[in-house]
Amino acid sequence: MVAQTAGEDWNGAALTFSTQSSPDILQLPEPDQVLLDGRPAPQPVAVKSAVSSFSIATKNYAEQNMDWNRLAGNTLVLEDVQRLSSLNGRINRLFAELSQRGTTAHFAGEGLPLVRSDGKPVRVVIGRAEVKTQPGILAVPAKTLNAVHTIALTNTTGRPLLPGRVAVFESGAFLGYTDMKFVAEGEAFQLALGLADSIKLARVLDQKKSALVRGSRTRIQAAFVIIAQNLSKQSAGVRLLDRIPVSQDREIRVYDVSIEPKTAPDSKGLLEWKLVLAPGEKKELRLEYTLEYPLNYLQAPAPAAGADHNMRLEIKELEARF
Repeated sequence: MVAQTAGEDWNGAALTFSTQSSPDILQLPEPDQVLLDGRPAPQPVAVKSAVSSFSIATKNYAEQNMDWNRLAGNTLVLEDVQRLSSLNGRINRLFAELSQRGTTAHFAGEGLPLVRSDGKPVRVVIGRAEVKTQPGILAVPAKTLNAVHTIALTNTTGRPLLPGRVAVFESGAFLGYTDMKFVAEGEAFQLALGLADSIKLARVLDQKKSALVRGSRTRIQAAFVIIAQNLSKQSAGVRLLDRIPVSQDREIRVYDVSIEPKTAPDSKGLLEWKLVLAPGEKKELRLEYTLEYPLNYLQAPAPAAGADHNMRLEIKELEARF
């Protein structure tokens, strides 16, 4: 999408695009020094992005352009500039994600488009490709009881796919929008294609096998029953995800973990079942664990974010069920 308010229409301009910011200074990566003998480590020299003369000129032009049109009473031009400013804000957020990866990609626009100086965006095609897809259904009942149709893809386009909004169509029908992160060349990724209404999900606490016990410490025995049912007349493959708490605090223990059908959680406590549901079939899965922590754990000051913050939210949610 191209928009500009330079005061002159771009008629038949050959456009090229790059994710590289010209003022950025490239440098060799170096590991940080860690000293264990108490001596202060030498401070590294910070390298910041240089401010280019083009950036300064652009800023000055934008300020002068707004002042001139405000004095002249050109409300339409002011609205165009404000619209372009809003668009640039969204673009800057996308490029901030690109800069974290340090990725540079260049694209040549197709044709010679006309981009008028009114701030209205114009679509410029930078590539076309066909990519093989593998359909599936994703369910995360701990977060939502709505399963989602997905497609698994591998980026075989020969170029990176930039982050942004994706318009989804099926057989010519518009399904809606979904968001996509940056995808490098050859990288596998997934996209959401809408709700899988034929899959019914449930995740409930088994009260008979669960308990909240307070003594010198607080102990929660949690047993969850997860149900997935296929209401359609066709078989369905469902990738079902769940999690168990993972403690990074020696005062908090997680033990007596039981998972049925058996599957191994990863280092973050995330686990996955791959189910094949026949038409009308219902499958039951179980997830059990014991969580033990100090009595005053929830009363202590909590950080605004991080692993400890997430653990507190998990414990508060569990205690509210009893």
